[in-house]
Amino acid sequence: MTLLMVALGAAVGAPARYLTDRAVQSRHESVMPWGTVSVNVVGSLILGGLMGAGTGVSASVLALLGTGFCGALTTYSTFSFETWRLIEEEAYGAAVALVHGLGGNRLQLLPVAAGLARRGYGVLVFDLRAHGESQGKRTGLGTAEQQDVAAAIDFLTARPEVDPRRIGALGFSIGGLALALEAAGDPRVAAVALAGMPASLADMVRTDEPGLRGELALLALRAAGIAVRSVRPADALCRLAPRPLLLVYGADDPATALGSALPARACGPVRLVVLPGVRHAGYATVGGERLEAEVATAFDAALAAPGRSGPRP
Repeated sequence: MTLLMVALGAAVGAPARYLTDRAVQSRHESVMPWGTVSVNVVGSLILGGLMGAGTGVSASVLALLGTGFCGALTTYSTFSFETWRLIEEEAYGAAVALVHGLGGNRLQLLPVAAGLARRGYGVLVFDLRAHGESQGKRTGLGTAEQQDVAAAIDFLTARPEVDPRRIGALGFSIGGLALALEAAGDPRVAAVALAGMPASLADMVRTDEPGLRGELALLALRAAGIAVRSVRPADALCRLAPRPLLLVYGADDPATALGSALPARACGPVRLVVLPGVRHAGYATVGGERLEAEVATAFDAALAAPGRSGPRP
């Protein structure tokens, strides 16, 4: 009787494995073995349920579902083979770091992060110093934050699931300033997107605080030890070449007046996008869908695996 139950379970489990693998794999343009992963996860859950039930499950049911069905459904030898094949083909994924703006936190660009994740990118969001849950009491207005961006890139390059040659980054406002400064000297950032980035720290202060108040604010920053004149991300854009650069500005953002001239400062491929009806605070909300689409298009081309398109192999 036990042999019969095992045979019956296997007769269902084997074709179920094949059909599930084909159905799941057909939905993904990827060499990743999602079908094999799916059947192994399902089989493990069934086996876990059977073992958890203990003496409440008869020997016949264990033979039918555990030994027969799950034994034929799951395939760890195939999983091992496919994993080794991915290693041989260096089939690791692309990843993107998102750098928020002044006064924000890692959730500021969450709508964009979620969209990129749905497209298959690994996404890292983090809090800059003195923001969110990070330590520190004072912002460096993009200068000290350059070190935070470098630490984020360090983290991504160390991840085993990330191809270190296929890392991109999106920076917003002050986050874009810090990203531009870091990426100019960090070749690990293979593609750069800057949204609402001021041409310089001085320009940002004068835009936010026009007239005498702005000049007094600049004096206060210099007194605090910030080398305002040297914080000019516009001067760093040429050093990004030959890597591609995407510049995004909101049509109703005061930063756009100066930012629209930045493509002329780039020495490599550059694209300027202006989001209609978007103010400085609305990049991830009002303009979030368009911003995500533009970043994804740029990164799909720049970070694609050899011979393929998109973030995943």
